[in-house]
Amino acid sequence: MKTFVITVEIEHTDKSYNSTEIQEFIQGISLPEAQWVKVMKKAFKETTLGHNAFGIEVTYAIKE
Repeated sequence: MKTFVITVEIEHTDKSYNSTEIQEFIQGISLPEAQWVKVMKKAFKETTLGHNAFGIEVTYAIKE
């Protein structure tokens, strides 16, 4: 089976990364009640590319 992978990388300077807003966002997506992954999958399924997709994985991490 072929797999189509989309990677989105977001860059910030150290100054903006350490801002209160970014740190709050990072903490917020880690909360179970945030349902961030569920929201991302639903949004993707509503696109032309995601319409017939299955086994969608959302991975996020901090890379240095």
